[in-house]
Amino acid sequence: MAEDERKAELTAQLASSRKQITTNVRALGRDLDFAARARRAFKTHPAMWIGAAILIGLFVSRLPFGRKKVVVKEGKKAAPTVEKVEKAGLLMAALKIAFDIAKPTLIGWATRWMADYFEKGNRYGSDSR
Repeated sequence: MAEDERKAELTAQLASSRKQITTNVRALGRDLDFAARARRAFKTHPAMWIGAAILIGLFVSRLPFGRKKVVVKEGKKAAPTVEKVEKAGLLMAALKIAFDIAKPTLIGWATRWMADYFEKGNRYGSDSR
């Protein structure tokens, strides 16, 4: 009989321990669910969160990232470099204007070529098996 009582007591302790562990695991899961905690915090204090986001954005925008001093060399070497850059800029601007003007024609030609290609088969390629 004493042995049966001991078994019943141990069984009750095991059940109690399991229940306590389950409760602790669920509480830990709730504590580690950062997304749900953030949603609840934002719902309860939206003005504070928006204000903090604005302040952090202003702070980050004022950080000195990527601000380098540009040193322009003057003299004999500076003039040819500046002239090359100016010519390259003018060439790029001219090419952009030319492409903008020719773009509708190029699109029309490409559309017709693709229509012919898919309509009549691959007559332009070298694959004639």
